[in-house]
Amino acid sequence: MGVLRPSLRLAVVLWLLVALAGPQAARAQSFGRGGIGPPSTPPPPRPDAEQFDEPDPLTTAVVNWWQRLSRGGKDPSRKRAMELFAQGDRLFLQGRYAEARKKYKAAALWWPDSPLEEDALLMQAECYFFEDNYRKAFDVYNELLKEHEHTRHMDRVTRRLYAIAQYWLQLNKVSPHRTLVPSFDTRRPMFDTEGHALKALELIWLKDPTGPLADAAIFLVANTHFARGRWRNADQFYTQLRQDYPNSRFLVYAYVLGLQAKLQTYQGPGYDKTPLEEAEKLAEVLLTQFRDELGDQWQRVVRTRRRIEVLKAQRDFEMAEFYARGGHYGAARYYYQQVVRKFPNTPYVQLAQKRMQQYANEPENPPQRFQWLARLFPERKTGPRPINQPSGVPGGQTPEVLANQPGRAGAKR
Repeated sequence: MGVLRPSLRLAVVLWLLVALAGPQAARAQSFGRGGIGPPSTPPPPRPDAEQFDEPDPLTTAVVNWWQRLSRGGKDPSRKRAMELFAQGDRLFLQGRYAEARKKYKAAALWWPDSPLEEDALLMQAECYFFEDNYRKAFDVYNELLKEHEHTRHMDRVTRRLYAIAQYWLQLNKVSPHRTLVPSFDTRRPMFDTEGHALKALELIWLKDPTGPLADAAIFLVANTHFARGRWRNADQFYTQLRQDYPNSRFLVYAYVLGLQAKLQTYQGPGYDKTPLEEAEKLAEVLLTQFRDELGDQWQRVVRTRRRIEVLKAQRDFEMAEFYARGGHYGAARYYYQQVVRKFPNTPYVQLAQKRMQQYANEPENPPQRFQWLARLFPERKTGPRPINQPSGVPGGQTPEVLANQPGRAGAKR
């Protein structure tokens, strides 16, 4: 072929510019950055919200172009993909994981959007796992769960994630690493080893809530927070385990450790009593329903139950003391009596009895120290009036007012 004439070359260049600028201009207009056409022209409205989840045509075209380029400009081939996958299996069995990973990746490119691509992604993660590159293995397992939410390899993926999380938690315990300092050890994440371990455990029960490791993952997360003294987080996950997995093998431990976490969240008599009441319910359940399963923990739960009684008696005693300091001895005597009646086996009983004898002759309420101010305001106030007056009542006056007026029949004397 001869050299193209200048006019023909110019036409080809213009056609390429228009073809390449078209999708980019459309994307630019959708984000309000202008493009080809009038700047004031608004983007066309979307008829349905589901269109936001559709893949971007430009991104899809680039991905397809890159995959085709990786295949040497050839169309997808199932046969070629199967051959590469088989080669990867042979290398994997020989322990040549780096070479096997390349074969699996190439097999996925030769047959995209297929069950083989899902298998190839799993095997890439397996190669990283057996290379002890747990950082990359976690990323690829996570990618597999994102692209194939209901993957048929869920059991293997959750087992790997659980093993990685356990290793990271133990490694962070033995060799702690600062969160903001990068780590170049491929066996652990670059930042926040414990946080990534908890994320791996979270993926297990979120992606496979009915799987064999879901309750174990929640229990391990709760224990991690418990060991760190993060009592509210520990209580949250122990509660989740008790509610969502009542048949779990960790149920008794979730009650025992959840009881301790509840008590740790209680801040004292001047704060909310909800954690104390919930802890009391947990103790009652343990002493009634899990007596045989508690074993050596039985005495510990009994002591905790007595401690809860002491804390509840302290709340009522402190409330009585509060009223006594303000001179409201009637209310104070009431709470002292509550301590004596409801908590007879606590050390606050003797203190309450002593206070009751001390304030036995005191008045119910403190004296009024501003009598001159109280006289300025009447004690009896007129009640609210209805908007629609009853028939036969003149001038918006209520029947009670009319009945009390002098000279009327039925007036109150």
